[in-house]
Amino acid sequence: MRLLHGSNVEINEINLTKCHGHNDFGKGFYLTPSWQRAWEMGNRAKNKRGGNVWVTVFIFNPSLHSILLLY
Repeated sequence: MRLLHGSNVEINEINLTKCHGHNDFGKGFYLTPSWQRAWEMGNRAKNKRGGNVWVTVFIFNPSLHSILLLY
């Protein structure tokens, strides 16, 4: 399953210590299957904190309980 993360910074690894606590569902690393939604969230972060819009692609394998970061 392909999942996307939108941010104002490049993501090289998932690091929960860098997550902000003021998100809709609290502190966490949010992923979406929607390219448009990921870009919108990256743009929102860019407008709040500066930087650029970054959309990072992850592959999630539910049977292995693993996430692979793709560049």
